[in-house]
Amino acid sequence: MGALELPASSGRALPPDGRAAAILDAALDLFSTRDFASVSMREVADRCGVNVALIYYYFAGKNDLCHAALELAVNRTLERYRARSTDGNPVGALTDWFNVNIEMFESLRKMARIMIAYRGSLQDDRRLNELIDYLYERERQILRACLEDGMAAGLFRRLDVDRTIRFISIQIDGLLFVAMTRPSTDIKALAADSWADLQEHVLAVTS
Repeated sequence: MGALELPASSGRALPPDGRAAAILDAALDLFSTRDFASVSMREVADRCGVNVALIYYYFAGKNDLCHAALELAVNRTLERYRARSTDGNPVGALTDWFNVNIEMFESLRKMARIMIAYRGSLQDDRRLNELIDYLYERERQILRACLEDGMAAGLFRRLDVDRTIRFISIQIDGLLFVAMTRPSTDIKALAADSWADLQEHVLAVTS
């Protein structure tokens, strides 16, 4: 399947130094802890120690900055997966995918929190919808390759691939929801239980 492309940012080209990452990291932190409407561009500038004019030079406005921050978080997650991916080993590749989700869990939680809050403030946003679609489509591609390769190699039992992908995806979404609504929950322990259940009931290796 061909590679997908992230929705194009409307901002100008970012500087090659660390200022862009600092701006986007600050925006990600603020947007994930506050209502979107209450965060100002000046607060983002103060958080990362730059002049607010610099942010407006590279980003058309707060919406554009929010999109770019989300795109950065998505790219970091996918880059982490690519760095950990185990070629030719479906079991290892699937394990890596789950582990990367746990390693990047805080970033994913921030993304989920921003997307929920942002969608509540702007009901119809094409770039946000495209970004969400991109993230889930990449997830489907990764999981489909793991499952099909594992079944072809005789390592996984025969599965309804689409149904299994939806089930696995819901497990991660559920962990994110718990993290946002019950912050005192031990997410690592819950994630370990979820992974054990998936291995036993969904991804069980044939004996």
